Amino acid sequence: MAKDRSPGTRSSRRMTDEAKKLQERLRKYIVSQYAFSAKMEAKKLSDFARRARRVDAYQQRITEAGLRALGVDPLEIRERHIRDFALARRAAQIRKKELLAHANAIAREQSLRTKRWQALRDRYERELGNPFLRLFLCERATRHHWISSFGSANAFRFSNIGYFDAKGSNVTHWGMKGRVGGGDTASFTAILSDEFVWESDRDGVLNVQALFELNALYDLHVEPKCIGQSVAGLRMGPRIYVAQNASGSTDAVLDNGADDAFLNVDLRTGCQGFIDNGMALPIDTGIVTLEQSNFPVVASKPVLVTVALVVEGLVYNDGGIELDFMNAPGLEMNTLFVALTVNS
Repeated sequence: MAKDRSPGTRSSRRMTDEAKKLQERLRKYIVSQYAFSAKMEAKKLSDFARRARRVDAYQQRITEAGLRALGVDPLEIRERHIRDFALARRAAQIRKKELLAHANAIAREQSLRTKRWQALRDRYERELGNPFLRLFLCERATRHHWISSFGSANAFRFSNIGYFDAKGSNVTHWGMKGRVGGGDTASFTAILSDEFVWESDRDGVLNVQALFELNALYDLHVEPKCIGQSVAGLRMGPRIYVAQNASGSTDAVLDNGADDAFLNVDLRTGCQGFIDNGMALPIDTGIVTLEQSNFPVVASKPVLVTVALVVEGLVYNDGGIELDFMNAPGLEMNTLFVALTVNS
């Protein structure tokens, strides 16, 4: 079947005032889901850190006094741990080279897969013949981001967000680093989103499918701590939201995440310290399909589909985080397209 170019099934190139208002309300809704919980987690982490500093200092005095009574120099033990941790850092740098090579291989696979999806999309548009079904594939997105951090001042450095547009592509580049010193704590929440606006030419039930890919590297480290803990945690996963202001006053919103966060790492140290670096991929191929089904829509009212990557991190007491989908070829986030079907 030829591509349907009727106004009711084409994403408007000129954002209407109504669509802009819907966009702003959905952004506030998404942020509200995470802003309060992020602030509460930051307060709990701060309270824990304040109590832990007192306990750790007391345990440190007792432990060092006991070691000296046995004729052992605590400073010598600490220096040995630092030397061992330096070796771990060098090993992590070697692993990073291997990870970058694998990231390039994943990027090549993603590129080939994207071409296959584009060919499949074109075939759908040619062959779809169900008169009660309308298929539209949104390719170009509006971008938005929200980033908030708590705790130790200047703990995190966030890169500028880079965008690249091409046919069938909504590429985003981003990265961050964070570290705190002994006894300090900090956390952050970041939401990076691609927003697709569409209008149906009929009342019906909407089904949405989004193809999302990510190719990123992460690095977490916790310093050696025989007394107390050094902590670094990183969690991330995609979500899809659908909204329409059907009545003119109340938004209906559905949201759905991936089955699990595709990265959820929590490091807590011992005397030896630890470094964990790897690839942040939704699945082994770096691509995940997000779906939202049975969403009632009315004709000629903007429908907003938002695909969001949610990233949450925390560091405590000489812990550190680095996330990168920016500084090497093939490292990127991309919502390839969003497919919408309406059954009437």
